[in-house]
Amino acid sequence: MRILTIGYEGSTLNEFISSLKIWGVELLVDVREMPLSRKKGFSKTSLRENLQLNGIRYYHSKAVGCPKPIRKGYKEDKNWQKYTSAYLRYLDAQGDEVVNLFELCQEQLVCLLCFEANPLRCHRTYVADQISRLSSSSADILHINPITKEVAVPQLMGRVTLPQPASFQAASAYYQLSDAGLY
Repeated sequence: MRILTIGYEGSTLNEFISSLKIWGVELLVDVREMPLSRKKGFSKTSLRENLQLNGIRYYHSKAVGCPKPIRKGYKEDKNWQKYTSAYLRYLDAQGDEVVNLFELCQEQLVCLLCFEANPLRCHRTYVADQISRLSSSSADILHINPITKEVAVPQLMGRVTLPQPASFQAASAYYQLSDAGLY
């Protein structure tokens, strides 16, 4: 099984859809709690319509979206470990939806969508990891960069672990992040 993820931060709608098509995505699963965006084309209805025109189905999985209180806490204290811990507790309680996503991933090539360009700083990585744990065989988790069309293949051992500051710098270089936090 292969699970793709993508963040649309810094990309245009055309770059984003082109990446999905290049990788053969059949179903885009939106894992944002609120599928709204100030960026043209990335709110639920518009995104679904544009995907449909390109032969890609859309599914909004609100249940695995990060709840507002957790997001708000991170915005206030910038404590990624605290955010991760709170989100993983929440995700553990979303078993039925994780099983549903696992079944969707078995049937077709699925890509999980959120905003953040860097998968190491986005809850979609934890969702992908949780889905992969249900597979009896190994599951590949690939993170697509919609601008360069490149893919990152993190080596995940067990539950996703938080990078330490030194390794996060290495990961940032690996994901080719700019000073602005974009690819």
